[in-house]
Order: sequence, then structure tokens, then C-alpha cells
Amino acid sequence: MRAGLAVSFIRETKEKKTSDLSIETDSGTLFVEITRLGQSAETREAFSYFNREDWRVPEFEGLKVDIRLEKFVSRPRLKELLEGVAAEAKTVRLSGLPGSYTAPGLLSARIEKMEGTGKSSFAVAGWPTDSDEVDRLARALRRKAQQLPADRPGMLIILDNELHLSPWESPDYSVIVAELEEHVFEHGRMVGVLIVLPFGAPDAKPFNASGEDWIAWRKLGPVFLVEDRIFIRNRYAEGKVDQRVLEAVGCESKSGLRLQSPP
Repeated sequence: MRAGLAVSFIRETKEKKTSDLSIETDSGTLFVEITRLGQSAETREAFSYFNREDWRVPEFEGLKVDIRLEKFVSRPRLKELLEGVAAEAKTVRLSGLPGSYTAPGLLSARIEKMEGTGKSSFAVAGWPTDSDEVDRLARALRRKAQQLPADRPGMLIILDNELHLSPWESPDYSVIVAELEEHVFEHGRMVGVLIVLPFGAPDAKPFNASGEDWIAWRKLGPVFLVEDRIFIRNRYAEGKVDQRVLEAVGCESKSGLRLQSPP
């Protein structure tokens, strides 16, 4: 492992759930639990509506259509809203000027012509990834923390494919930290949690931010693969995370987060 740390996989037992890894540090053994969150049921249900062929209406041809959902809407309501968006799209096609459509509290859309012939773009953002994902992450954090040893220091690593903030160029992760940190503080033997948010962006640039008990940074991978990583330390933990552990997952010591300082 990077930073010269010895890492071992922990074999599962039938008697109880165990952590995934153990890392030997100067202060002792750190146990690590790793989990990945896929799409929630709410996400799959909502976005399945927008993959249906009946959304490929002629009015969207040659246009860039960006739709933002504000809450869950039923299929009949979506059909009704689509008629409004399509009518505005038709106006944009004829005038060449950008337009918008808003159903207060339900949906909003921005529409503009695409450069070049034959090009179209259709995207959906907002609910449910902006609303239920943080709560789902908090539930996973509480559940997975129970798999760490009760009498030894531990750390969580959670990969969440669905949680993304806008604007992605410079997201404000303090909002997420504020929702999660108390769940981290609750577990005295957990030194912290690393949250990994993977996404694709060919134009992504380095990014970092930090607060009193957290730091976020961006790891640029091959082609357009990107990971935003957030580490939240437990200021009340009985042990402290070894700085080399963070360096091993891409967090440079020059970040300025003083993990060894008292709360």
C-alpha cells in the first residue's frame, strides 16, 4: 500500500459480520470497512421515466433540454408536464432563442438550440439525488459502523455512485458534512469516514476544500474518470487516524487539516 503501510484482508466468519481490511500503523491496528452504494430504488424509479421512448418527442430534436425535478411526480403528471416542455421547445426551435418552462414546485426546464445540425441533448437533474441520497448515505454510515470492532479503532470507506452536488466544478461539500458529522461523532471507536463520489467529466480540474473536521479533494483518473473524496474525522474518537492512511488514499499532508490536533 502507498505510504508504506501493511494491509491485510480479514476473512469473513459465519458467526458475525467483520471489517474488510486491517492496516498496521505506528499507533496500532486500524480496521477498515468498505462499502459501495448503487442507485437507490427511488433513483431507479424516477429516472426510468426518462429512458422511455415516449420522451423522444420530435420537438426536442436539435435542442439542448435540461430538466430539473423538484420532487417525485407520478407518470400521469409527467405526461402532462412533458406537453408543457414540448410546447416551449417548439417555440425555441422556431425563434432560435433560449426558453424555459416551469411548473412551480414540480419541474423546471431550460431549452436552447444546439450548435451544428442533427445534435440533441437531454438531461435530468434534481430529485431524488439531491434529496434522498444524503439521508441514504447517513443510514449506510450508521449500519456499516456496527461492523467495526467495538474495542479497536476503525474507519469507514463508502463509495456512493449517486451523490453529486452542483456545480460539480466547485461543489460545497460543507452541506454534506453538516448532515453526516454527528453520525460520525456518535461512534467513539471510529476515527473517521472517507466518502468517495465517482463521476465522469472530461473537463474536470483539481479541487480541494476543508473545514474544521473535514477535507475534500478531487482525484483525476484516466480519460474522464473523476473521484471527489471527502474525509470527515471524528473529533471525539478515542484514537486518531494516522496521516499516512490519508496520504495512501490521495490526501496530501499539505492539505492543512490537522488531524492530530485536539478538538
